[in-house]
Amino acid sequence: MTVEKYIDLLEKSFVIFRLRPFFTNKRKEVTKMKKIYFYDLGIRNTLLRAFTPLSLRTDTGALFENFFILEKKKQLSYTQSLHELRFWRTQNQQEIDLIEVAQKPARAYEVKWKNQKYTPPLEWSKTYSDTLPILISKNNFWEYL
Repeated sequence: MTVEKYIDLLEKSFVIFRLRPFFTNKRKEVTKMKKIYFYDLGIRNTLLRAFTPLSLRTDTGALFENFFILEKKKQLSYTQSLHELRFWRTQNQQEIDLIEVAQKPARAYEVKWKNQKYTPPLEWSKTYSDTLPILISKNNFWEYL
């Protein structure tokens, strides 16, 4: 209860924001847990005491994911879009980092620092066959903002 109060305060102070899960099948997909991201990546790095160059960091992927989702959130705000940002995860820990929900089909993004071969989770492909996730990397992220 105390942690929830602190998270709520940080969210109301615009330090963090939460993404709600995207789901259509309550039995197989996570429906209650939210993911937390920072509005200010400098505050994130300060809390983690992580100031080393990207090439030496162990959290580069998480940092890049936070960056892309924050920039996507800003873009939708600037354009006054009614799209919602969500994430998708199953009980088996299969995950898609970002789902942009507005029309059908939704847009799905998998965010990876390195440009690599990516195969969508099998459960996603079965359930949402009309939406293949787009791989976002440091090489192409500007195309999707």
